[in-house]
Amino acid sequence: MHASARQMAQAVKVAQCMRAHGVTGFPDPTTKLPANASPANYSALEDRGGVVTAIPKSINPQSPAFQQAAGTCHFS
Repeated sequence: MHASARQMAQAVKVAQCMRAHGVTGFPDPTTKLPANASPANYSALEDRGGVVTAIPKSINPQSPAFQQAAGTCHFS
């Protein structure tokens, strides 16, 4: 499935919001994982309709700061 420009723009806004709310290093979305990406290198990998978010292990999605930002930024 391919992401629409609207979906990608929304995902970029969410990533910017996450960073603005203290989740340093939150990645911008992409349309595919790098060819050499290993799930072991990420704390979470999500593909939402062709919008891929690969959260590095340096970010803990279970942390209170992440959870608070996720709620504020509508990242769920």
